[in-house]
Amino acid sequence: MEDRLAAGDDGIEMRLGTLPTVHGIRAVVRLFAVSDNLTTIAQLGLPDDVTDIPTELSESRDGAILMTGPAGS
Repeated sequence: MEDRLAAGDDGIEMRLGTLPTVHGIRAVVRLFAVSDNLTTIAQLGLPDDVTDIPTELSESRDGAILMTGPAGS
């Protein structure tokens, strides 16, 4: 898979990925807003019972947190 990056003056980063398949080349374009503003769990507007466990796990000094899903979900 090929991955290319491009960032414009508008603060948008574009990633293009291509992959050969039996049906021809497939491409995926992902757009990301480039910003220095980091979103905290509290800023997501989720209920406390949803954010309690990730908050507690992020304060641990060991281990790993793996989050998966479709890009942009």
